[in-house]
Amino acid sequence: MSLEEGKLYRFGDFTLDTYERLLRRGDESIPIPPKAVETLILLVENHGKLLTKDLLMDTLWGDTFVEDRNLAQNIFTLRKVLGESKNGDKFIETVPKRGYRFVADVLIDEIAEAEITETTTITAEGNVSSRIIARTVNDAVESLDNRGFPSKGPDSNELAKASGRDSITGHRKLYAAVGTIAVAFTLLGFWFWNSETDARREPGFPGISGEKLSVAVMPFTFEDDDQDLEYLSEGLTETVINGLSSNPGLLVKSRNAVFRLKGKRLQPKSIGRELDVEAILLGTLKQYGNKIALNLELIDSETENVIWGEKYSWNMSEISGLQRDIAVKVSAGLNSRLNESGESRLTRQKTADPEAFQAYLRGRFHWNKRTAGGIAKSIEYFKQAIEIDPKYALAWSGLADAYIVLPYYSDTPTKQAIPKARKAAETALSLEPEISDAHTSLAQIANTYDWDFESSESRFKKAIKLNPNNDTAHLWYSELLNVTGRHDQSIIEAKAAQKIDPLSLVNNIDVAVSYFFARKFKKSVGEFERTAETFAKNPDVYYGLALSRAHAGETEDALASCRKAVDYGGNTYELCLGYVYAFSGDRAAAERVVKQFQGGNENNEYQIALIHSLLGNRDVVFAKLDRLVDLRSVSVLGLKVEPAFDAIRKDPRYERMISRIGLP
Repeated sequence: MSLEEGKLYRFGDFTLDTYERLLRRGDESIPIPPKAVETLILLVENHGKLLTKDLLMDTLWGDTFVEDRNLAQNIFTLRKVLGESKNGDKFIETVPKRGYRFVADVLIDEIAEAEITETTTITAEGNVSSRIIARTVNDAVESLDNRGFPSKGPDSNELAKASGRDSITGHRKLYAAVGTIAVAFTLLGFWFWNSETDARREPGFPGISGEKLSVAVMPFTFEDDDQDLEYLSEGLTETVINGLSSNPGLLVKSRNAVFRLKGKRLQPKSIGRELDVEAILLGTLKQYGNKIALNLELIDSETENVIWGEKYSWNMSEISGLQRDIAVKVSAGLNSRLNESGESRLTRQKTADPEAFQAYLRGRFHWNKRTAGGIAKSIEYFKQAIEIDPKYALAWSGLADAYIVLPYYSDTPTKQAIPKARKAAETALSLEPEISDAHTSLAQIANTYDWDFESSESRFKKAIKLNPNNDTAHLWYSELLNVTGRHDQSIIEAKAAQKIDPLSLVNNIDVAVSYFFARKFKKSVGEFERTAETFAKNPDVYYGLALSRAHAGETEDALASCRKAVDYGGNTYELCLGYVYAFSGDRAAAERVVKQFQGGNENNEYQIALIHSLLGNRDVVFAKLDRLVDLRSVSVLGLKVEPAFDAIRKDPRYERMISRIGLP
């Protein structure tokens, strides 16, 4: 199967140009990754036909080894872009366990030969990344007014008057456009001539417009595969990610996104497709006695050309100052400078003591394992870093993060861990007021423990302003907006987190949940279905999908999703069946399920309260909610927006409970 060229496919409000590999909605060009475009072309060319996953993988990637989730991510991207047709139908249908089918009506037009010739003339100028060309050409064309003259500058109107016409012909407009584009391509041609003769130039990522440039810092590797220094490799990678995140002109993929690819031998093009980024930073470490050497390369993910490269060699006692140096130089290599406040933050947040810095790196290494033993070990190392340097703000922030997640991975009570987290975060901010992670920690404590929603929102906004690439801040802020009933804003923040880390389970679930609470149940179903394609055995995905399908009127499919949740997650997820039975009116079946869960944990108690609300058992509902409020359970924050609680909203006890929690 091959990709056809030279045709226009029209479906819904969209036009797909197979020659230019371009999707438009009306006159608007829609930016989507190249491999997603190829996926769409294959589906549209074969509209109405089932294309198996194997066929799509073979056609799109050939002999290159990639995982199935690459295809699932492309389908996910396309569904986000296309949405639904005017009659509410989907454009792309999933055929379970087999593949995909493009189901919309399609009209086909041939592209005129002359039009192709003009395009060929423009795109034939050198081996330039298509995304870079697109940005540069678009900037050039958009700089023309509707007569073909440059829209900026004092002389454009005078040129039109001098021509003796109010407007100019199509040929003259074309000549003016070509003249402007020629200047852009002259610059690009110089860049590539320079890159061929001296790949390690500085700076030079071309064609960058006002749009943020996406970059992934891949986990640094040791040449000798020294496991004892793995903490250093991971720690340096994370600190460089944090440093680059201070740059407002960059969209930096999160640590979670890049570390999913750790250990996989992927080419830059494959990494670019997997993470949907334009630039990749690769680093290799080698130890010589007490010295460490680091070789860095910044690479264009599409052309695989080296944009910038540098070698570092330093003593172990000097590594604490390396983060700022790398962040500044990589930003310069991308023609996107760190602002003054960003550089200042990097300088203030470091420690002068190399032992404290190494203890901090070890703490982050163990914290990222997300196990009971790992969290306990991280607390030990963060405390060790603080003991060495009590004014080390990042170590205090790390300690706060450890105490916030400790109750999720151990038997430590929330009421015991959260005060310690608060104290550590406040200490971090007293030493350095501009640590995004510390503001995020205090914002989450204010939301889920203090129920101080105004303070929480202020903190989240501050955290995001300090680091727009902090996906956890966007994610948790989305949850705050959800529980306070601001669903449109919640969806925006959830999608911001998803864009930073598109492979994160929780980020994808949060988008679907935001649609659910907004009562956009079909969209919620679509998001959960797309998430299930990537996380095919996660019970929480199927639990959420089941509830969304129930409210969308898809009872049988909802029950099938519940059974998958039970298969993958165990008997605890049978409460999903209870919910769907209750919602569909099968009282006896719902009550049979609930009887199995008497005296459960906080989360189970909340799920049981939802079921009793659907069954109309108000006294039972309020008894359980009263207990959960007394425990300050985070689950009760959904009281205002849960669809299942619609049945109790007119009860006077409901308003009293809303007041107890302080929900607006």
